[in-house]
Amino acid sequence: MRWCVGSGDHGCWLGTYELDKQRAIWRRRQKGGTALDVGANAGYYTLLLSRAVGPNGKVIAIEPDTRNAEWIRFHTWINRVRNVDVVLGAASDRTGTAAYSVGRTPTTGRLIADGSGEAVSAFALDDLVSAAGSDIPSIVKMDIEGGESAALRGNAFVSGSRPTVACSWPRRAG
Repeated sequence: MRWCVGSGDHGCWLGTYELDKQRAIWRRRQKGGTALDVGANAGYYTLLLSRAVGPNGKVIAIEPDTRNAEWIRFHTWINRVRNVDVVLGAASDRTGTAAYSVGRTPTTGRLIADGSGEAVSAFALDDLVSAAGSDIPSIVKMDIEGGESAALRGNAFVSGSRPTVACSWPRRAG
């Protein structure tokens, strides 16, 4: 697929970014299903998931950083992808608002508990899927800089339907 150089890791435009995770997602794909790209960044996995679910499937890309959300929209546009909804906001344990701290790079922003960041819309995943009128997701890719456990907590679709969840956990220094 087409990718704008400079919008993400060089492995994205080369097609080599996180190959093991790409292959795992591809093996678990369900044509016509729903997929979530939580912490979608510039949309690399959004595009992969779009192909994985096919034209009759749906991808919901959730991203709180406005720069990244624009990259997702651009990448879906240049690839003529029609099965993606981009949601400007963050996944959380509740729907409402949350404080977002923009990171040093577009890949490192995160929700913060002290309230000192910029206010962004926050969504419980169940609420987001329900509001979109989507089927229960079969695949959830999640990379939200340490907020993964909070975003997964209490969502009925996670415990009830047991989707494939590809999570990235931040590395701790030391």
